[in-house]
Amino acid sequence: ANGLVKENVKVELANDINMQGVNGFTGVGTRTNPFKGTFDGKHHHIQNMVISSDDGNTGLFAHVTGGTSIKNLTIDKTCDVYGAKGWTAGVIGVVLKSNNRVELENVGNEANVTTEGPNAAGIIGVCEGSTIRMKNVYNAGTITGAKESAAISGWLTNYVTLENVYNCGEVVASGLDGANTFARFQVDKTIVNCYE
Repeated sequence: ANGLVKENVKVELANDINMQGVNGFTGVGTRTNPFKGTFDGKHHHIQNMVISSDDGNTGLFAHVTGGTSIKNLTIDKTCDVYGAKGWTAGVIGVVLKSNNRVELENVGNEANVTTEGPNAAGIIGVCEGSTIRMKNVYNAGTITGAKESAAISGWLTNYVTLENVYNCGEVVASGLDGANTFARFQVDKTIVNCYE
């Protein structure tokens, strides 16, 4: 873990993953070696994942890049994610800039996510420039952060499609855009049946 992955990997879970007792985990993928591939949770749960980082850029996946698909997965309410400096989420901390799409389908975050920095979110902390498509995605965790924090994503940039995406968790955000609690993005977006 922690970035030691090859490109175009395919992962399928056979069971729930209980991370009780796993210490020092800060997420799969690094900026120089991001996760790229397909992660199919097969409707299993990640349980007892505790991330506590003095930096940021944290989540189950710390860094991913275009060409990634994450589906059929729940980060359940036994998990807790903390990244002190921001860009922190339950599922993906950072989506790196790429010409390819990142897709999330049938994915849920129930973990509480906390940072003293910007861009806390349930699903994606920050997208630096890839196309994003989410379908049947939700956040139920409490999201606590500084400016540009939101339930689904702190920043999705352009070229975003959200379908059947919802939030039922609390967002405790301060500073700029603190009132924009669902998701933040630029102008080129398609939003269908999304609510909070």
